[in-house]
Amino acid sequence: MTRGSPGSGSVTSTRNRPSITRTRTLTTPPLPRPCREPLYRQVAAEIERRIDEGVYQPGRCLPSSAALSDEFGVSRRTAVEALGVLREKGVVRGVVGRGTFVVDPAERPRTG
Repeated sequence: MTRGSPGSGSVTSTRNRPSITRTRTLTTPPLPRPCREPLYRQVAAEIERRIDEGVYQPGRCLPSSAALSDEFGVSRRTAVEALGVLREKGVVRGVVGRGTFVVDPAERPRTG
């Protein structure tokens, strides 16, 4: 009895099945994993840094949560939670059916 021969009652290989591979183009280096801060907060901090540097301009729409999850290599839920942190801080505002927009620094609530 040889392994994988038809009719022999042996286990056949499944290597001939096409495998699904997901290619992802990362424009951002992956976030460092061994950190005590939750991943969604790390993503939020990076988005806020980009806002402060002018990558995302006030009044402009941020990329969708799906696009952010692909860019950062995280789940969509993590991207949604990161946007929630920024909304709570007043850095961005969500508009139903339109997206998430950067708030002008002059209009942000004062902290501290």
